[in-house]
Amino acid sequence: MQLLAETAVDLFNDAETSEHIDPDLLERATNEAVEFGDTVLRQLMDPDEASPAESAYLSGFQEQGR
Repeated sequence: MQLLAETAVDLFNDAETSEHIDPDLLERATNEAVEFGDTVLRQLMDPDEASPAESAYLSGFQEQGR
């Protein structure tokens, strides 16, 4: 949720023409937040970087998102 909110605010501030966050902007923010979050999660899931306990913990979040 934090990533979605941050992305929506960033897009809103960059637009400079919007008076509010409309459905199109929210959809763009959702898509960007999901893509960025997936990229970060994949980086965290690199087996060379994570301990077995970290991998198991993070895998739980990845499975819930599917």
